[in-house]
Parts: sequence; structure tokens; C-alpha cells
Amino acid sequence: MSTHARWIAGLVAVVAVGVLASIPAFLDRSGSGESHLVRYAWLDQVPVSRDTALPDPSTAIGSAPDGQRLLATRIPDGEVCMHFGDSGRQCVSVDTDKQIQLVARVRGPDLNVLWGVLADDVAAISVRRADGSVYPRDVRRAFGVLEVPGEKVVSIAALDDRSRQLGKVSGDAFVPVSCVLTSCVTIDVS
Repeated sequence: MSTHARWIAGLVAVVAVGVLASIPAFLDRSGSGESHLVRYAWLDQVPVSRDTALPDPSTAIGSAPDGQRLLATRIPDGEVCMHFGDSGRQCVSVDTDKQIQLVARVRGPDLNVLWGVLADDVAAISVRRADGSVYPRDVRRAFGVLEVPGEKVVSIAALDDRSRQLGKVSGDAFVPVSCVLTSCVTIDVS
């Protein structure tokens, strides 16, 4: 075999080894749009109320930075009834196909609170505000994000334990429950 042929054969071998070595990196790309199995096993731990009226939620599932808590109780039809911090309560359906979802927007005189729930493998959220600032926060199950005048929430991303983004919601996304002070209503989209 000539020197030229051996040189080309060696080059082909090096390229082939490089391509084979890079395959795992292509298979484990974060943010690649690959589908993750979404689970809400924590929801099974929330007690089921047998009341026929709107039950009084009692199990804490999340909190806001100012100390307000999100309380929950499930009802037999599968909905989750929640008490949104210092505001009212309402029942919602949790979409168990989404990693992150907003469930209520509480509007107050000095601040708003966006309440949301998270799938099991979400370990943190990253809140992006209109001024470009980003605030990470370690959370599990549910969260409250404060929105004060001049600090509008643009988006909230769900992150896994390696800080990879699993999902994202817009701060202006549809929210099934709207609360003003202590009164909450379900928003009908039909």
C-alpha cells in the first residue's frame, strides 16, 4: 500500500473514531426538545376530601418568597382545590403532561402573585423579569412568584437538578384561576 493510501486510511480511521465518540453527546443534549416522562407522584400524597362543597385545603405544597403558602386538597373528581396564600381558594385541574404550569394569578394593591405547580423532576425555577434580570429559586411541587410594580414577570422556567430547562411558561400565559384580594374565580375559556 502506498504512503498516500496509508495516510488517507489513517485519516478516515481518526474521523470515524471521532464521530463514534461524539454520539453520546448528541444523545444527551439538554434543551434538545427530547420528551421527558412527566410525573406528578407528589400529588398522590395530597389528601382527598370527601366534602361536596369547596373543601378547605390544608396540605402545604409550596410558598412564595414573602412567606405566603399554597395549600391543597384533592377532591374525588380529580381536581385539586387550593388556597392561594393570603387570597381565596378555588379548584383546578392539573395538566399532568406539563413540567410547569400556572394555576392562579392573585392581584393585590401592592403586588401580584403567580402560583404554579411542578412535575416531580423539577428541582428549581428561574424567573425572568422585564428588565432582563433572572432569579433562580430552589422549589419542589409548587411555587409562588411575586410581581411588584416595575418588576413584571416575563417567564418562569422549570429546571432539573442539573439546571437543564424542562419547560417554561410565560408570565402572561393563560391562568385558570384569577383572584382579587380574597375572592377567586375560575376563568372559562369556552
